[in-house]
Amino acid sequence: MMNETSRNPYNLLKVCRIIDLASARFASGVGADFLGLHAVSGLSEGSRDLYRRIAAELRIHQSPSLPILLVRKQPIATLIEWVEQTSVCGLQIHDSISAEEYSAIKYAMRQRFGAEFRVIPVFSAAEPDIVNAMKAASEMEVGNSEADLAIIDSSWRGGTGKRAVRENIDALRSILPQKARPSPGGINTENPLQG
Repeated sequence: MMNETSRNPYNLLKVCRIIDLASARFASGVGADFLGLHAVSGLSEGSRDLYRRIAAELRIHQSPSLPILLVRKQPIATLIEWVEQTSVCGLQIHDSISAEEYSAIKYAMRQRFGAEFRVIPVFSAAEPDIVNAMKAASEMEVGNSEADLAIIDSSWRGGTGKRAVRENIDALRSILPQKARPSPGGINTENPLQG
C-alpha cells in the first residue's frame, strides 16, 4: 500500500542511487518522499532482488518514502514485468516522451497496480532538449494525459546534482505550474548539498 506524503506537494525530495538497504534506510530516515531505484540501463537480477527487498522493508516499517523505478522508454509489457518483479510504487521516465505515450503507460500501470501508482516524466531543461520538452509539457497539460508529477532536470539522462538553466526551468514551469518540480537531478546519499 502506498502512503501519501505529508510534505508540501510542491517541495518533494527524491534521493537517487539507492544501491543497498543501508542507503534506502538513510534516505527514508531523512524524509525522502521518493527513493530512485535505477533501471535506466535495464533491470539486472541482482537489482531486481535488491529493489524488491527495499520495497518490502519500506512497507513493513510503514515508511512514507515511495520506491520508484527510474527507466527509459520500454514496451509497456516490460515495464509491467519490472514493476511486478520489484514491487515499486511508481516509474520515473528518463526519456523524451509524448503525451500519448505517457497516457498509455499511466493507464496500463494504474489498471494493473491501482490508482495511486505514480508515473513521473522527466523534462530536460538543457539546450537543445528544451524545444522538445516544451512541446511534450504543453501536450501533457491538455486532456487526459496530465502528469501526476513532473521533474525538470538538467538532462533527459538524469543529473549529477547540478541545477539546469533557470530561464528554461521557468519556461517549463509556466506550462506545468501545478506539476513541475525543478530538480537538481541526481541527488544521492553522497551529494545532497550540491543541489
